[in-house]
Amino acid sequence: MPLQGTQQGIMSTYQLTAHNHSGVGQGGVVSHLVLTNRPKFDVRNYATFALAVADIGATETTLFIPTVCAVAGNVAVPATLTLEIQQGGGLNIDNGRVVTINGQINAGVYQIFEGLGTVIFTTIEKVYPDWWDGADYGIQINAAIASIAALYGGRVVFTHDADIETSINATDIRGIIFEGTGSGTAAAHGVVLTGVLNGVLFDCVKSQGLTFKNFSIAGDSVTVPTVGFLMARDNSAESAGDHTFYNVRSDGMSYFSDSVIYSFASEHNYYYDCIFYNRVAGAKVFVSTYSNILGVASIYQTIDPVVNSNSCTFIYGGQWVNFGGANSDVFYFDGASDFHVYGGLWYCHAAAANGRAYVYVDTTNTDSSVISFDGIRGEPGGFRPEYSFYFGDTAITISNWTISNCRFQSNTNVLFAHDNVIISQLNWFNVYEDVSGISIRTIQLSYIVTNGLAVTVRNILHLSTIWGDRGAVTVLGAISDSWIFYMDFPVIWGSSTELTIAGGAITITGRFHRVDGQGDANDDLDTINGGEDGMELTLTAENVLRTITLRDNIGNIQLEGNVNMQLANILDKIYLFYDAAQGAWVEKSRFTG
Repeated sequence: MPLQGTQQGIMSTYQLTAHNHSGVGQGGVVSHLVLTNRPKFDVRNYATFALAVADIGATETTLFIPTVCAVAGNVAVPATLTLEIQQGGGLNIDNGRVVTINGQINAGVYQIFEGLGTVIFTTIEKVYPDWWDGADYGIQINAAIASIAALYGGRVVFTHDADIETSINATDIRGIIFEGTGSGTAAAHGVVLTGVLNGVLFDCVKSQGLTFKNFSIAGDSVTVPTVGFLMARDNSAESAGDHTFYNVRSDGMSYFSDSVIYSFASEHNYYYDCIFYNRVAGAKVFVSTYSNILGVASIYQTIDPVVNSNSCTFIYGGQWVNFGGANSDVFYFDGASDFHVYGGLWYCHAAAANGRAYVYVDTTNTDSSVISFDGIRGEPGGFRPEYSFYFGDTAITISNWTISNCRFQSNTNVLFAHDNVIISQLNWFNVYEDVSGISIRTIQLSYIVTNGLAVTVRNILHLSTIWGDRGAVTVLGAISDSWIFYMDFPVIWGSSTELTIAGGAITITGRFHRVDGQGDANDDLDTINGGEDGMELTLTAENVLRTITLRDNIGNIQLEGNVNMQLANILDKIYLFYDAAQGAWVEKSRFTG
């Protein structure tokens, strides 16, 4: 039966009730409140909530719920019915039962659902975890997510700081926005959700198109969660990713044993003005990897050899901070592809210990390619990382990396830590190394070559416009193909190697060679095989008893003034560069000892 009385009397009662919904937490802020002149119904005039819904039918109206109603069966609320739930009212849904709400709901930020049953919304624009009961805010958040999971949209709104003891289950969902509102422990941080659990705080495996905005997370220093946000595929046949982070933070006292962000087969993710901290020794801030340490059964951030999909990550501004100290990194790559960072501050140290690297590149599973960093400031803040970029400890291919317009503070800018490195283009432009009085090596290549031709460089290594207190670049041993360095400081190429003329030609394997004649005799050199455009080469004699004559324009050697050059002793040297357009080695200068 509907509420008795005139329509005007019913409306007056309804307006008074709505007016009393004031004060967040003590009545809350009424959401989706729509006042009309249509009649209202009171659930107290029915034996059960289900009977009220059935009696009202398709009438476009509002059902007023000021008390808790037991729900013993499945109920579908039509799109024409709005539920107005007063603080102290609500639905107590039996285990295994489902209330499907196809209309709107008016309620403040207070509990309106209880019991072990399920609520499903099909049209609502936002939900509050506070609407559900639960011993832990994580349980309440999960209930809120489940209620709109089928919508492919909607918002879950966090209104207050909370400890999270149950992992937030954001798996296999689409298009949901997770949003903080109000102020938390610090207004600048907004709401802070602190993980007090051993696993993952936000588990986003198999999800697509999620948005996170205007809230903070933290990791408890005693319980120490594993990861803040886990984004991954669950198998190679599905898609995951297209997530966006706006103004999301991990609190400055956060502790995550692996990383704040762990991205694993999650494609096309974007980060805007985020600030992420981690304080666990040996941990990371951002992991982009093929590794399966979290038990997710697929891959991340590279071309997938199974489904041939390419991953993309774009980071704009913000701060990425690792205060863990020894063996800690800001970014950790193992198979990163199409990963780009534009602007922002990086820190990697502890109060009394160096971090390991701003960027650590591992290749246990696959190589990392198409990587760029532009406009980055690496600030030590106290101690500094040992390295800006650490490539190793396994064989590695560096393909299409660009570091530009950056300033890094570290003890060594770049380390290649393995003896088998293939560089297929590393571009380094306008990079400033601020050493603050500490003697550093700008590029350390000490382990790049140990046995002859361990390194292949297919294109160009650019090192242009580098300033600061820097040492020489050292390359030990011979190098196959070529390196082209543009720099304003010394290059030590290591020991020269001997080449013997055969049929008037030699094939170079490095930049500095001693040349001997065929059959240990005086000989003519007409052709030099090998080389890349712009490569420089130094030749000298191997033996003072034999003369090597470089002849002009017989093969691919062009000498100044068309004058041949004789290498008659080990002090005689000729300096050439390779002009690919002419297919010739062109003389730069010569020295006669």
